[in-house]
This record gives sequence, C-alpha cells and structure tokens, in this order.
Amino acid sequence: NTILSTRGGITIRRGDHNLVSGNIILGNGKEGAEGIRVTGENNTVQGNFIYSCDYGFRIMSGEYTVADLTGKYVPNIKRNVNVPLYPQVKKLALRDNVVVGVTGADLEMGFGYKKDWPESQMILLPEDCTIQNNRFLRPKGGTSVIGIMPDKTPELKRFKFQPNLFSDNVLFGGRNEYSPSADGFKILQVPAGWSENAEILRIKPLRPVDV
Repeated sequence: NTILSTRGGITIRRGDHNLVSGNIILGNGKEGAEGIRVTGENNTVQGNFIYSCDYGFRIMSGEYTVADLTGKYVPNIKRNVNVPLYPQVKKLALRDNVVVGVTGADLEMGFGYKKDWPESQMILLPEDCTIQNNRFLRPKGGTSVIGIMPDKTPELKRFKFQPNLFSDNVLFGGRNEYSPSADGFKILQVPAGWSENAEILRIKPLRPVDV
C-alpha cells in the first residue's frame, strides 16, 4: 500500500501473528500522520517505508490484568472477562524498515508505560523482540531511538522481562537514547549528497494512475 498525507497510522491493536509488510507511508508533514504502532505477540513488521510523520514505530507497553497491584486498578470488563486494552508485545520481528524525516522518535520501545497509573496497569514492557537491519534517517538531527526502563517501585519490581535483540541497525543523523539498544545501532552522519526526494524515488511509491 501507498498511504499519502493521511491522519492516523497502521496499528496492530489486539492481534497476534500479523504481517505488516511493504507499506509506503508518506505523511508529507500532515498533522496527525503516524507510522506503525504495535501490540500483541509474534507479529512481523518488515520492509516498510515511513516518511515525514509524527513518529516511525511505537512498540507499546501492555496492560497487566491478572491482579490489582495497588487497590486502585479499574479493569476493562468485557463479557465477564478482563480484556487488556493493549496486550503485551512479545516476539515481534521488526526488520528491514526505513524511516525518514519524522518529527518524533523513529523507534520508541514501551510507549504508554504507566499511562493513567494506577487506574490502568500498562506496565508490561516489550520482550523477546528482534529489531534488525532497520535504517533511520534524520536530516534535521534529534532523538531517534527512545524507550522505557522498568520501574523498580515495590509494586513493580517483581516483573522481569526477557531482553530484546537489536542488531545491524543504522541511524543517520540522530541520537540513540535507549541504552539496551546501544550495541545494535551504528551511528553515522547523513551521507553527503543525500536528499529526501532521492530516497522517495528509490522506493517507487504507487501513483493514482497505477491503481
């Protein structure tokens, strides 16, 4: 798919075993244009191109529903089953994607952590994910990779998360501020002579006449 100047983004909200592949998202600076947001298990997000959006990838935190951790939790009851608003991300494969010129982070690990705490229990961080061979370009600089470190307060220190694997990613022109991913990103300057237009032409987005 080619998505042009459109508010919103592609979201895996409550799904497992999904494939999001080969999409071209050209936000073109449109207010509210977003990249790809992920929850759930065993999803694959590969070969996508995201340009000039509010963010690139948001890998969500998940809601813990097994027990009330503080006495203030308000469950999301559906048909007498406490369904998480956002399931935990596990075993995500995020690979071979390109993000160019977004205003927010290219990659955020654990987005929404402790949002509306303690009425909501969004405290399950992504685990056992593979983030590999992605390319992030920030011609205006800024922070590219961010993420949440787990809270160690008494209610939360019991939670242990499997590490995520970061490898063979390249970041041009930005900063990596998420320490667990430090060894998985090569930090380089934006190549001389590089341009956004040339990058877009390289991917050959669909035109109206093509469809």
